[in-house]
Amino acid sequence: QPVSETRFTNCDHLTRWYPEGSHGTVMSFIHQSGLKKSSGTVANKSYFVYLTGGFVILTNKSLAGCLIFSFGEIMKRILFLVPFTLITVFGFSQLTLENHMQQGINLTSVFFTNTNKGYTVGNNGISLMTNDGGSTWIDSPNTVSCYLQSVFFINDNCGYAVGDGFILKTINSGENWSILSYTSNRNLTSVYFTDSLTGVAVGTEIDTENAIVLKTVDGGNTWYVTYQYSFSGSTRLFCIYFTDPDHGWALGYISNAEGPEGFLLRTFNGGETWSTTCPFGYNPLNSMSFPDPDTGYIVGGAGTDFNFTVYKTVNGGGGWDRMITGKFASLYSVFFTDVNHGVATSDSGHIYRTTDGGVTWSFYSIGVKAKLNSVYFPDDTTGYIVGNCGIILKTIDAGATWTILKDCGTVGITERTLQQSMFTVYPNPANDKIIIETTTLSALGNLSISNLDGQQLITHQITRSITQFDISGLPAGVYLVRLTSDKTVATGKFIKQ
Repeated sequence: QPVSETRFTNCDHLTRWYPEGSHGTVMSFIHQSGLKKSSGTVANKSYFVYLTGGFVILTNKSLAGCLIFSFGEIMKRILFLVPFTLITVFGFSQLTLENHMQQGINLTSVFFTNTNKGYTVGNNGISLMTNDGGSTWIDSPNTVSCYLQSVFFINDNCGYAVGDGFILKTINSGENWSILSYTSNRNLTSVYFTDSLTGVAVGTEIDTENAIVLKTVDGGNTWYVTYQYSFSGSTRLFCIYFTDPDHGWALGYISNAEGPEGFLLRTFNGGETWSTTCPFGYNPLNSMSFPDPDTGYIVGGAGTDFNFTVYKTVNGGGGWDRMITGKFASLYSVFFTDVNHGVATSDSGHIYRTTDGGVTWSFYSIGVKAKLNSVYFPDDTTGYIVGNCGIILKTIDAGATWTILKDCGTVGITERTLQQSMFTVYPNPANDKIIIETTTLSALGNLSISNLDGQQLITHQITRSITQFDISGLPAGVYLVRLTSDKTVATGKFIKQ
C-alpha cells in the first residue's frame, strides 16, 4: 500500500516514458510545458521512477521529494493516458517500427554511419535505429513528441536531431537522446556538423516566419543566431550543407505574391556570416548534394513550367545552371555518390536516377503514392529512402532497383493516413495554442476545427505553410481538424488539455 508522500508532481501530467537504464527498471519523464508543483511550475524538469519492493517511487534528481504508489495504482494512472505510449517498461514489449506505423507516421530524415547501422526520425518524436541494414527497426528513445525533421551523425556514437524547437543529442549510438535546447517559436528543419564541436542548424521562426540560422562551437551545448532574414512574406530554410568546415550552403524559399521563390545562402567562414546568391526562379529549393568540392546539385519543387527543378554547379557554387529534365514532379531530397551518379526523391512515390551528371533521369515507381522525404547512401551501391506513411526503401545496386523494407500496406495503413500526412498539428496535446503545418504547397486551403459533435468552432483560410491558432478558449477534450484544398480533403485531431 502507498506510504506517506511529498506530492512533488501529478502523474496526470505525464507525457512520455522511456528506459533510462540498461535493465529497464529505471525510467524518467519530462513534461514540456511544465510540471505542476504546490509552489508553482517547474518547466522542463526531469523526474525518475524506480521499481523496488513492489512500489513505484517517483522522485526528482536530487531525491528531495517523492511520490510513492503501489505498482498497480500507478499502472492504472498510466494506462488511463490513452494518447501516450509505453516503451520497454516492466516487461512491456519493445517499441518497433510496426507499432509506430499502426499509429500513422511520417519519416522525414535518414542517416547511416555504415551500410548496416542507421537512423531515421519523424513526427510525434519518432526516432528509430537499425543494426542490420534496415531489416529490423527499434525505438531510439527520446523524451519529446515534436516533429523531428533532420538527423545527422558525426561518428558511430555521436549524433544530433532537430525539429519543432528542439535540438537533441546522443553520445551512445542512439541508445537514448538528451535535449540540448528548446525554443518554442522555432521550427528547425536541418542540422549539419563539420566536426565534433561545430554544427549549424536552419529553420524558421514561427511567429515571424523569418528564416534563421543557428551555430554551435561547443558540441551543441549552446547555440547562437548567425543569420535572420526579415521579409514581408514567409521565408523558410529546408537544408544545410557543408563541403568543408568553411564553405556551406542553406536553401529554401521566399513566399510572395507570385509564388515561392528559390532562396540560397552561402558562407565562406563556417556559418558565421551568410550572403545570398543568384536568383533561382519560382520554385522552392529543398535539398543539395556535393559529390566533390566543385560539383554540386540542388533539387526542388516544380517550377512555373512544372518541370522538376535540378540546378548544377561545376565551379564550387560560383554559378548554377538549371537543367531541363522533361520530368514533372516536386523533388525533396538528393544524394550523389560521385559526379555522375545520383538519386532524387519525389512527392509521388517516384525515385529519379541519373548516371550522366543530371543530363538525363530515369524513374522508378515503388507502387505507393506517398511523399519520399530523404535519401542517403553510406557507400556507392547501398542506399536508403524514407518517407510518409512509414515507408523505408533500400537499394544495393546504386539505385537501379529498390526493395520496400516497410510501407503502408505491410501493416494495413489506410488511404486516410496518407491524407492525414498532408499536414501536422503540434504541440499535441496542447494547452493554449496549436500550429498547423502543411507538408505540401498544394495542401493550402480551408481549415476547420470541430468538436466530436461535429460543431465547427474555428474556420480559417490557410495561405501559409505554418499557421498558429489560439485554442485557449476551447474546453479540454478531443478536437477534429479538417483541411480542404483543391485536390483533397485531409483530416486530423488534437487534444486540448
